[in-house]
Formats: sequence, structure tokens, C-alpha cells
Amino acid sequence: MLLILISLSGCLTPGPGTAITYSGDLNPTGEQLQMNGTIHDTTGSGPFHNVTLYFYTEEANLLNETAVATLTGQRDVSLTVSPSPKYIIIDSPDFWEINQIDVVYFVRQGDGTYAEETATARGELPVEPE
Repeated sequence: MLLILISLSGCLTPGPGTAITYSGDLNPTGEQLQMNGTIHDTTGSGPFHNVTLYFYTEEANLLNETAVATLTGQRDVSLTVSPSPKYIIIDSPDFWEINQIDVVYFVRQGDGTYAEETATARGELPVEPE
């Protein structure tokens, strides 16, 4: 079951040197993840089309995908995913057409919180969306 409504425990802000970032809350509560924040494009190369949030299990099974649509500057997101995913990936085929880009993604840690990681190529993502 997917219920779209996001709220995170702890506030995340864009890191230095990243181009596609997320700021806001990632709040795991029980078996759910609430996400409430903003996806940012700091590349100056947008707009990016078909931007999608992907949510995967530890076994790389797709739990849910949520279309963000076109990203120009920034886009607010608010959703709830159940069960809590292992991986949260922000993706667009357009991202990877840029020579140098950093795209954030998130990995759930043993304590249930999410750590921010960065990919500079699609092949660096823990799961490549199809």
C-alpha cells in the first residue's frame, strides 16, 4: 500500500557541490516513511523531464515510483511510503546527459534513519531504475 504524504525525522539540507539535491524531512515511523521536502536543481542545465522518485527494498524490488514531473529549479514533494524503503532514488534520464553532475540518493541505515549518498553516474546508484 502506498500513501503519498512525506515527513522526515531530522532535516536534510543540500550538501556542497551537489547538483540534484533534496532538503527536508525523511521520517521513518514504524513501517512507513514520510517524506516532506524539496528537490533542488542547482545545475543551471534544466529543465529536467520525467523526474521520478523510486523506492526500493533491500533486495532491489520496486516498492513504488512517484512522478515528480518536470524539475526546473525546485519541486516540493510530500508523500508516505509503506513499507519503509531501503533505497530512495531521484532519477531522470536527462540527469545523466550532463557531463558532470552529482545526484543525491538515500540509504536506510540499521537504526532506521537515512544516509545521503551521491552518484555521479547512473551506474553508481544502488539500483538503476528502468
